[in-house]
Amino acid sequence: ITYAELNAGKKNHIEAFKYYSRALQANPDSQKALLGVGVSGMEIQKLAEALTAFEKACKADKASTLFLR
Repeated sequence: ITYAELNAGKKNHIEAFKYYSRALQANPDSQKALLGVGVSGMEIQKLAEALTAFEKACKADKASTLFLR
């Protein structure tokens, strides 16, 4: 997650998406990774992956992802 966040902060969304995706492989329920895949995926036009990540995040934890609705 750290490398993903560093890249996202630098607007390097391709690398951020790659690292957030790796984090999801290690922990498929990580809210931070799901939201990171969603945001970075939108930035690089990987819209299907972004939508899937946002939907999974919303289903898993409705309270912390309320802002997405």
